[in-house]
Amino acid sequence: MTSRRMDLVLDEEHATALQRLAERTGSSREEVARSLLARALDASQQDAERLTSLLERIPGAAEALREAERDVAAERAIPVDRL
Repeated sequence: MTSRRMDLVLDEEHATALQRLAERTGSSREEVARSLLARALDASQQDAERLTSLLERIPGAAEALREAERDVAAERAIPVDRL
């Protein structure tokens, strides 16, 4: 697995919380931030997979979604972000 460097900017509250957590664990802020971010990304992937699995079990859901997309494209419906 290759690594890729990223810069992260935190507000004061979260930066302080990260520093305190690093001090309590005897780790660097960078190690704690890397671990927390990796865990959050892994959890979000699992949540997306569970949601997809759930939606796939709803009879007719895929076709209803395609139909809704066609309705929006044909301006027979209003996208949620335009409400």
